[in-house]
Amino acid sequence: GSLLGGFGRTDLFASKEPAFQVVQKDTVKEQFADALLSADNSGERWEAVIKFFPPKNGSLTNRTYAGKAWLQLAVDYLQKRDVARARNMVDKILKDDQMPVLLTTLAEFQLAEIEDVVKNPRAKEAAIESAKRLFNSERMSDPDRELVRQWAENATRPAWMRDLIDEI
Repeated sequence: GSLLGGFGRTDLFASKEPAFQVVQKDTVKEQFADALLSADNSGERWEAVIKFFPPKNGSLTNRTYAGKAWLQLAVDYLQKRDVARARNMVDKILKDDQMPVLLTTLAEFQLAEIEDVVKNPRAKEAAIESAKRLFNSERMSDPDRELVRQWAENATRPAWMRDLIDEI
């Protein structure tokens, strides 16, 4: 018999993570719709948008949908009180200088909400000021300003954010 007694047949380094269960769609828009409309609305579905249609591989469309997915993941992680992962998702948007101004603005507002949760008033104010500058810039279209207002009206947004956006 073997000295290892079958021990060598087990992969001790196998991942304990469940296998990625999301099926790739034909387009990034379909992948995003799958995440948005899924009953479970899991982080895995949002991550699939980025995994299957990476923002660095070409089109502005991929980058935009990745930004939307990162923003959704930031909201989800913050609701679960996973501040580090929420901040990481926002940082991905803010560090991408080719990200559309609408998503950068929303990411700054989301960062302000994160900083509010962790009781960091200076960082919260800095994020609010950045968001306001972007919101009022020439780069922001009126339809996009309306989208920011609609985003702020979402029931999950804190009252201070809804009030703030109503004032600008």
